[in-house]
Amino acid sequence: MILHENIAFGHCSVIFDPPHRITKEGKVAWFSITIGKEQYRAKGIGKQTMRHLEALSLVHGATCVEAGVFEFNEPSLRMCLSLGYEKIGMKENFTYWNGRRWADIRLLKKFKIK
Repeated sequence: MILHENIAFGHCSVIFDPPHRITKEGKVAWFSITIGKEQYRAKGIGKQTMRHLEALSLVHGATCVEAGVFEFNEPSLRMCLSLGYEKIGMKENFTYWNGRRWADIRLLKKFKIK
């Protein structure tokens, strides 16, 4: 759960080496983040959550992160790109929203392991 003053407004998760990943090399972390309440969007919470999940993934031995962003979610796509994620593929017609089908844009960020 993502909380602010004991109010739940979103959730996040990380799983390792899920079967739906594109990347097969190394230990792959897969992130999922949802900010459900609109008043909490575009406040930097998604970016902060991504950075937190990246740190947790590194501690658990991940070599990279893969994530999917629905094509219609332009703010989330911009956020991921600003954090150094790169587009690596698309799953066409992945979801249905607002009267049409949309792709799932797959993104990858490789960690610089020291």
